[in-house]
Amino acid sequence: MTRRRSCLPALGAFGSLAAAVTNFANPVIYQDLADVDIIRVNDTFYYSASSMHYSPGAPVLRSYDLVNWEYLGHSVPVLDFGPQYYLNGSGSAYVGGVWASTMQYRESNGLFYWYGLIQSTGKTHVFTAEQPQGPWTEHTPLPQAYYDCGLLIDTDDTMYMAYGNYQLHVAQLSADGMSQVKSQIVYTEPNNVLIEGSRMYKRNGAYYIFATKPSNSQYILKSTSGPFGPYEIRPVVVNIASPVAATGSPHQGGLVETASGQWYYMAFVDAYPLGRMPVLAPVSWDADGWPVVQTNAAGGWSVTYDMPVVTDKKINAANAPGAFKESFAGQKALSPRWEWNHNPLDSAWEFVSTGLQLTTARVVSEIYDAQNTLTVRTFGPKSQATWKLDVSAMKDGDRAGAAIFRSDSAYIGVHKDNGQSRLVYVDDLDLGANWQLPKTGGAGTVTGGPTLTQSSVWLRVKADVRPGFSSEYNDPRPATFYYSLDGTNFKQLGGAYNLNHTWQFFMAYRFAVFNFATEQTGGHVIVNEHAKQHSLEHLHKSTFKMQNTVNPIIPGFAPDPSIIKHGDFFFLVNSSFHLFPGLPIYASKNLASWEHIGNALNRPEQMSLAKSSTHIVGTNSNDPLFATGGLYAPTLRFHDGVFYIICTNVLKTAGADDDCQNFIISTTDIWEGPWSDPVYFSFAGIDPSLLFDQGRVYVAGSRGPGPSTKINMFELDISTGHKLTDEKTIWTGTGGIYPEGPHVYKRNEVYYLVIAEGGTHDGHMVTMARSSSVWGPYESAPGNPILTARGTDEFVQFTGHCDIFDHKGETWGVCLGVRKFAGGQMPMGRESFLTRGRWDADGWLALERVKMEPEGVTLVEKAPCKTQKAGLDYLFIRDVQLKQYAIDYEQGSGSVTASAVLLSDKSASPSFVGKRQRLLDGQSSVQITSFAPTLQAGMAVYKDEHRFASIMYNAATRKVTFNVTNDAKEIHRNSSADVADVTKVKFKIVCRQTEYTFEYDDGKGWKKLAAMDALDLTGLDFVGPIIGVYVVGEGQAEYSEFVVE
Repeated sequence: MTRRRSCLPALGAFGSLAAAVTNFANPVIYQDLADVDIIRVNDTFYYSASSMHYSPGAPVLRSYDLVNWEYLGHSVPVLDFGPQYYLNGSGSAYVGGVWASTMQYRESNGLFYWYGLIQSTGKTHVFTAEQPQGPWTEHTPLPQAYYDCGLLIDTDDTMYMAYGNYQLHVAQLSADGMSQVKSQIVYTEPNNVLIEGSRMYKRNGAYYIFATKPSNSQYILKSTSGPFGPYEIRPVVVNIASPVAATGSPHQGGLVETASGQWYYMAFVDAYPLGRMPVLAPVSWDADGWPVVQTNAAGGWSVTYDMPVVTDKKINAANAPGAFKESFAGQKALSPRWEWNHNPLDSAWEFVSTGLQLTTARVVSEIYDAQNTLTVRTFGPKSQATWKLDVSAMKDGDRAGAAIFRSDSAYIGVHKDNGQSRLVYVDDLDLGANWQLPKTGGAGTVTGGPTLTQSSVWLRVKADVRPGFSSEYNDPRPATFYYSLDGTNFKQLGGAYNLNHTWQFFMAYRFAVFNFATEQTGGHVIVNEHAKQHSLEHLHKSTFKMQNTVNPIIPGFAPDPSIIKHGDFFFLVNSSFHLFPGLPIYASKNLASWEHIGNALNRPEQMSLAKSSTHIVGTNSNDPLFATGGLYAPTLRFHDGVFYIICTNVLKTAGADDDCQNFIISTTDIWEGPWSDPVYFSFAGIDPSLLFDQGRVYVAGSRGPGPSTKINMFELDISTGHKLTDEKTIWTGTGGIYPEGPHVYKRNEVYYLVIAEGGTHDGHMVTMARSSSVWGPYESAPGNPILTARGTDEFVQFTGHCDIFDHKGETWGVCLGVRKFAGGQMPMGRESFLTRGRWDADGWLALERVKMEPEGVTLVEKAPCKTQKAGLDYLFIRDVQLKQYAIDYEQGSGSVTASAVLLSDKSASPSFVGKRQRLLDGQSSVQITSFAPTLQAGMAVYKDEHRFASIMYNAATRKVTFNVTNDAKEIHRNSSADVADVTKVKFKIVCRQTEYTFEYDDGKGWKKLAAMDALDLTGLDFVGPIIGVYVVGEGQAEYSEFVVE
């Protein structure tokens, strides 16, 4: 078993994508990195940002593709702009320091230049370096105040600076860049409107100034008469919809050109309490030389775009924004992600063999006046930071701890008084209205914790920094605080501290570690471990980024989950309806990262799916039901060395009631199989479930006819399928339609029955009953339903059909749900989600509403549903004729023999091979060759015989044709384009959450043929989208480079 298990990711490990990443999702960095200036030097991009009162200042990041970034260094090593930057009793510089500044590379002398106005000096400060990571050298400041400046180094090596607010200026600098030659006003904004954040560019002989009218629009000024104008101004984006919910419109930032000549705009969005974070979009130029930002179909900034640059060069992942761990022990320097609050007192901090030693520097009253507070940016939407502190050398009056730090702050820490060290939680720390010392805000409220009797303690801060920069999303963003005496078991101290959403302080909340004295100096603490983990929970549908959330745990078509824990692994199975192979099985060690390890129904001879057609029920209603046959709601259980799956094959026949084949299959090796042939048993219903109890085997199922089904139970001989007892109705639910999906559990000698009610869509819910006897009577839970999303505005809707389990002393549930967009789109269908349960004092369970990030599960970055072996994720429709396919699963290539069977056929198997769509934002593609004149071949998005969309090349007509069909909605659209006689065509289907685009490349570049709202395939259904290769007619099509995301 060791060989098999080694392919699964260990707890907290990273999964790797099986194919190259072809697109990215905004925000590109989920951190506070505002006032962007961005440049390219050869094949490397550099990003400069503001940092205000944090030191060192002006962080520099590096990337090779504009998407994956690493912290590299700082252009301003020390904020040597006056005594107030040192917190030495001479005041403070909160919200001072490095504002919007500029960085450029000068090819003529190989130097990087940084310029920035420091408002407290009224001068523009200059630093240069041979390498962007430093060392940087400070020069004599320019006496002019270049507010929000942007540097251009012209093609003749002349240096120009655009700057200003309300009025925009252009200055010419001296040959060495260290003084001004002349300056001129080039634009005055009418009506005294603020315009700022200048960047200056030259393209095709024209000069451009890129500026913002904060905080919702970006403008560009163009001159064809030289750098001093005259300039014409036009809007670039105004009130453009953000790609991230609850944030402001993208604005400010800069433009950059890739080596291939493609331009991009890196803007930022206001996302408080997180701060201001960058978003990226491609830019084209119109015939008159004006930039145009590429938007989505609704005219908004897209969540995802194609990768700007595809390269093998990699950043240093250790310095990338996001999760990291740093011990500090024996280090010689801080990694470039760290910044001090104001300049540190260097004599009061040092690296020692066991970590980072922070010595108290001066006697102060609180954290805002304390020197040597070390900070790091939070990472959204949720972060936690954990610090290990050795507090054995603290002195009376010392205060050390871990904070969430901004103009209002809170911390967990250790206060030492009268020789005793005590854990405390302090909140309501307030810098005051003017943000300066001596401050006017509150001194904080102390909540006492236990006395600390050991030398080390672990402190943890969790921060919900989801964007909340709009009144629609102003629910609390709490920070919570924890301590541990062993590094494993953490206890919360104090209540939740709500972070504010306001922008006025500019800088975002940060994590901070500190040590200050209130009575005497000389005490110290040693920080010998820091770990920051991030866990993404996207607040709203338009910001969803699947691969970085725990939920859905199985994305894409993955309904009716059933789960067990066996050994070190969790195993989960889903229903699969009309697709073969059926009953996919997944494994996980950590509940967050899953791997597709097999399919229980993987031999055509095990069972026929020919009668798994889809009937449209209620064709006269606004929301007809698409009822698909095939494999319904399996239950997975383990007993006495054997894994069992019990399930129903629902047989659909036109004009007749459904017939139900109920069966059990089994294996002793869930990793390798084989799974047995079915053992059938008689039951006129669906959704059977197994309970092994005291040597007996019980089956509970949903007995028809619907919608007034009832839950029946009987005893079964699982080796023969022979019923050992008559059926008995044990519960009819709480009154919802279609009581179904029953599971019976024995807990503390009590039998708990958990079922689904209300149908699997809007009314779906989970209810519970219990009894002292397996046969009942069952008492309904007083809090029913114990899980539902009906009547709420949750992103995850239709939650129900739940299987519960215990893990590490807690109860959890896996259930189905859909991600439902505001427009009604449910593009992914029913998926598998995880949620936590809690038992009350009376022994009843309640399950938390499903969130994208369930509390208590650590996020691991994961490839979306890896497969243990190539080919496990390939799917065919109904009873496949495998002889029609020759597939190299490793290479994503093969051949398909065409037939006359269409996707609209209700019983036969079309020539189609596909995979589940796993990503809301992704693209699928294939290259097809060998087009016979009698052949049509291409790609399709398929749900059932009534709903599909395809893009096909017809060799006879030499046309590429798009078709979308939804019989219930009477949608039958098509379009086409003429194509020359070709032997090779590439096809691409791109999903952008609620929209699909269908593209082709006939050797002359990619062309978009059609776009389709996901609503066209959305309905009240059981299945999800499958994307694959589809051929019709006579002949054989060869394909390669087949990828589905």
